Amino acid sequence: MLVGWTGGKNIILSSSASTVNELRGPYDVANLSTLLGLSMQHAKAAMSRNC
Repeated sequence: MLVGWTGGKNIILSSSASTVNELRGPYDVANLSTLLGLSMQHAKAAMSRNC
């Protein structure tokens, strides 16, 4: 999906949260990433290396 369209480069996921209470947890972001075509392993690696 999205990863295929962009070649997996320069994808930024943003919550647009205005308060800390609206932020999602890291596993929620990883799960969302899997819906966009990343494996869970790659999603977790992307967050741990880049965040």
